[in-house]
Amino acid sequence: MRRSSTSFLVGERQSEQTLSFEKAQHHHYKYYLDNILRNVRECYGGVHARGIDRYAPHIRSSKRELKRSMKIVRTAVSNS
Repeated sequence: MRRSSTSFLVGERQSEQTLSFEKAQHHHYKYYLDNILRNVRECYGGVHARGIDRYAPHIRSSKRELKRSMKIVRTAVSNS
């Protein structure tokens, strides 16, 4: 009984670690993407943030698009 409870705790701790790792990774990619989008905004729209909507309407900050962009960034990072 005691052994199973400790192994459960170890499993709990490991899942916590992987969760925090995924969270950190997500923040890393989000930061990376924010920089890319900021550069694109500066290139296309100058100071105005709405310039990206005018000149690059295909770039959207929706959740689905963010996930897709993150996938692209992830492959780019892993390939470099």
